[in-house]
Amino acid sequence: MAGTWSTLTNLPPNAVCTTFLLTDGTVLAQGMSTNQWYRLSPDANGSYANGTWTTLANSTNGPLYYASGVLRDGRVIVVGGEYNFGAPVWLNAAEIYNPLTNTWTVLPTPAGWTLIGDAPGCVLPDGRFFVGEVTTTRTAIYDPATNAWTAAANKLSRVSEESWSLLFDGSIHAVDCSNPPNAEKYIIAANTWVAAGA
Repeated sequence: MAGTWSTLTNLPPNAVCTTFLLTDGTVLAQGMSTNQWYRLSPDANGSYANGTWTTLANSTNGPLYYASGVLRDGRVIVVGGEYNFGAPVWLNAAEIYNPLTNTWTVLPTPAGWTLIGDAPGCVLPDGRFFVGEVTTTRTAIYDPATNAWTAAANKLSRVSEESWSLLFDGSIHAVDCSNPPNAEKYIIAANTWVAAGA
């Protein structure tokens, strides 16, 4: 399916980077390397090109390059960051945004972790959030129902600036940045990582 790009009629209030399509059809956008957030709402005809921007509540941190996802309940989770307010740092922090109340809440981080950084993450089919700790093999799962992290199986190779993709077979695929050109799969039901070729 071919598509075309259109210039927005109304530009965002600031330069934006990471964006999320929310469950209500609006778009959440972060100001570049800031803790400022904006919402793009489509017009009455569903056009994002003619949509309007509103300024939202600020998050505590201003991360860049982080694990994130839209949870089943519509909230957005932001974990780690390679930068914070433009300064290079492997951020060990987590926050969650509730679009219904326009509020950010600081979350705990996995027990014993000293950094998360620009780690990969993935929303699991049951609504939990899976994340890795950069430069280690550790992984953890956040349960939004209990607001708690549980340690998960260690990867075969170190977590790095890789992307994790949820596959139809109930696994998560990772191309190893720390061990190229190899790949791994996390089998969710078995809580185990297995080699997935090169």
